[in-house]
Amino acid sequence: MSHLDSITELRKLLRAPGLGILTLSSGGRHARSLLAKVYGHDRSLDSAINQWETELDRIASAKTVLLGIPSDTGSSIARGSNFGPIGVRQAYFSMFGQFPGDVLDLGDVVVVPQLLHDSMYSPGLISDVHRKLYGDESLDLPVSPLSIARRVTELVLKENPGVRIAMLGGDHGNSRPILEALCEQYSDELAVLQIDAHTDLSEDRFGVEYCYNTWANHVARLIPGKIVQIGIRATIKTKKQWMREQPVFQIWKHELNDSNAVDLVLETLGSLNASKLYITNDIDATDPKYAPATGTAAEGGFHPAFVKNIVNQAIQNFDVIGGDVVEVAPCLGDEPFHKISFETDITCRLGAEYLHELLTKNEGSMGSIR
Repeated sequence: MSHLDSITELRKLLRAPGLGILTLSSGGRHARSLLAKVYGHDRSLDSAINQWETELDRIASAKTVLLGIPSDTGSSIARGSNFGPIGVRQAYFSMFGQFPGDVLDLGDVVVVPQLLHDSMYSPGLISDVHRKLYGDESLDLPVSPLSIARRVTELVLKENPGVRIAMLGGDHGNSRPILEALCEQYSDELAVLQIDAHTDLSEDRFGVEYCYNTWANHVARLIPGKIVQIGIRATIKTKKQWMREQPVFQIWKHELNDSNAVDLVLETLGSLNASKLYITNDIDATDPKYAPATGTAAEGGFHPAFVKNIVNQAIQNFDVIGGDVVEVAPCLGDEPFHKISFETDITCRLGAEYLHELLTKNEGSMGSIR
């Protein structure tokens, strides 16, 4: 591992908000527009980046940190969630203004879009990418987005062990490195509420361990019996088959109705004997008429009001130490890429509303998952 102090290492592993995607020409306008909103329209690009680097010194005192992982390399056929972190941030600023004062935006994991996890590539390729990203070959730094995200989370928790972590994806596989680091921090104290149309419980996808539909399988091994999945409706196996094979609790979409939904979810979470909760919110749990811009949309999903209520109630009743919004893929919406307006895209705006729940509702009474 490198011999850098944590903040110096983070400055190498991260980029200012919107700059995690290496779009220096096509798409670069989105990042410049975002930076103008974050740091002021009167600042040059260099000045905004300098301000972001200075802000990282506040990690130790932050209540919540926000991390973008603009990677969709782990997606399926329809990709585009790499622009989720930019799109949701842009929509957030349009709808709510700046982030709350106790939220520190760490920026983005730097993403080489052809890479996923360091274990998948040859030493020669890793060395070549390392040289291009960091220059200094004496440093031992990860180069792939999932590997970088794991290291970033570890460094942040080292600097501020009690900080809450909010993540914007990217595909759902990006939840795995965050949760792996949190599992190491909290062990069996941690439980996960997964709001999703899919189980994501496959062991691999054609032999590939790291991707969007395998992350829950591997996290479930770390905290068996501590994952509650709600909204499941698009899967090749029955609930009985999944729960026989995997140590998770499932509440399928058809099992939830207006009279029992919230109580059933809260009661299930309350039975887990854990003290911390992470909420992972895949946008495809929401019905596609409200969130069409996603890679694997599934009919018959939740109304947004239900999702927001579940997140809000979970935060009010349990000690939520983090959460994410993933699979927002504005490039899959109705507008061609060069005409996308993230501020008006309905999926980006809904993602912003979900993020707002995570960032602003953490003021309520903090219980424990009994």
